This record gives sequence, C-alpha cells and structure tokens, in this order.
Amino acid sequence: MNSKPTSHFKRTDFLAPVVNELIRLRLEKNLSQEEVNHRLGVTDHLVDKWECGIRTPGVFNLHCWALTLNARLMVASNDNTPQNDPEPPKLVANDNRLLMVA
Repeated sequence: MNSKPTSHFKRTDFLAPVVNELIRLRLEKNLSQEEVNHRLGVTDHLVDKWECGIRTPGVFNLHCWALTLNARLMVASNDNTPQNDPEPPKLVANDNRLLMVA
C-alpha cells in the first residue's frame, strides 16, 4: 500500500472552502498533518486525505478537526430565503452555510 502523503492534490468539492480554512489554521499554528492526526486520534495520513479530497470527513470529524485548531465549526441550514444576517457568512457551501469562527 502506498503510504506517501497526497497533499499535491487539491480538494474541489463543496467542502473545499471549509477545508481550506482548516488548512490555513493548521499552517498558522505550525502544526503538521501528523500532529493533527495524533491530536484527533485518527489513522496516519487521514488528515492529508481529508485535505486533498480523497476522503470526506463526517460532521463529527469536521467538528473535532476544528476544535483541534481552536476554532468552531457551525453548520446552519439554509431554507433558501434571503438572509437578514447582519454579517454575511464567511464560507458558503451548496444550500447550507458552513461558518468558520476562529
């Protein structure tokens, strides 16, 4: 089995903006993918696979990943009515708003 990191790929699905923010936070805190794997208690290279789009983390794993980086992930459903938010969401994915709050 190939155990090389796959970070040269780039995630292009609906989670890309959220994952890119998590990558930015990880790099800002000078944490390696291996350190985040260890803190989350997940298998080797799983964070790498999440970051590049080979695997998709579930909501619980996204939540834990954000907490590991001292951030909060909030998922709010969108009923497709105009938003009256005083501040627009920082990240948007499909019909749901995915907000990263540092």
